[in-house]
Amino acid sequence: MVSVAAFVLQVQAQSGSTQSEFAIQGISTQLVNSPNINSDYQRRASGRPGQWLEIEVTFAWNPRDRAQTVLEAYDVRYFVLLRNSSASPDKKDTLLAGTASHVLLFPGRDKKSVMFVSPQQLLKLFGGRIPSSMQQVVAGVGIEIAVSGQVVAEHTNRGQGAWWRDAAATAGFNRDDGILLDKSRTPFAHLVYDYHEPLKQ
Repeated sequence: MVSVAAFVLQVQAQSGSTQSEFAIQGISTQLVNSPNINSDYQRRASGRPGQWLEIEVTFAWNPRDRAQTVLEAYDVRYFVLLRNSSASPDKKDTLLAGTASHVLLFPGRDKKSVMFVSPQQLLKLFGGRIPSSMQQVVAGVGIEIAVSGQVVAEHTNRGQGAWWRDAAATAGFNRDDGILLDKSRTPFAHLVYDYHEPLKQ
């Protein structure tokens, strides 16, 4: 009985210490063109390449337990508020939500996770024309990092607090959980492969 209790206390201590081991360093958003990838499969492109919305998160992981050299699995949850009320039938902005499931995190700073919105979805969300200014595209981003389902870090570039979990704050938005794509589901999957943290396959 004593050994079981000691084990439970050890697990609780490890869980509690994890909360201060992550730090979100920054959030960036930009419009990026579809990549031009050389291959034997060639087709003549017509017009300009499509534009993707890229949302990138930079974070650090510094485990207190120096013996812990790798974290097997963790999630980065994205909440992206688009400024598209003028193109929406009900005149509401859209809150996109999605999760990038990562594996094999090693300690250090400047770790990166990324999500995308496809050119087709952007055209649909903005009424057929994607604004050129990021201020006209994204109103704010909220990020959570979770380990075993527990939120261990959160950050936003829109005001303060976890507004995406506030039912009153989000009641005026349309929510869509199926639009954000992790890197493996885009043509960027094999580009600068080591730049972003690996995804669960």
